[in-house]
Amino acid sequence: MKCPKCDREISTLRNIEAVVEYKVGLDAQGDMEYRQKESDDFYADIGDAFRCPECDEVLFNDEDDAIKFLKGGKA
Repeated sequence: MKCPKCDREISTLRNIEAVVEYKVGLDAQGDMEYRQKESDDFYADIGDAFRCPECDEVLFNDEDDAIKFLKGGKA
């Protein structure tokens, strides 16, 4: 199937549900240190956007539309 935005052939979509947040500081030697925050409080929900894996444009905001598209139909 083709992306309706960039017209490239695609067979999957991208869906990002959360972003990992890191705590950044300096270690004892003064080097940058990244620590992934452990608590669920530090995950941010960024929605249910289904994107083209090629052009990264949002194609669908509804899971049913995304399923229909992936099955070969137009949403």
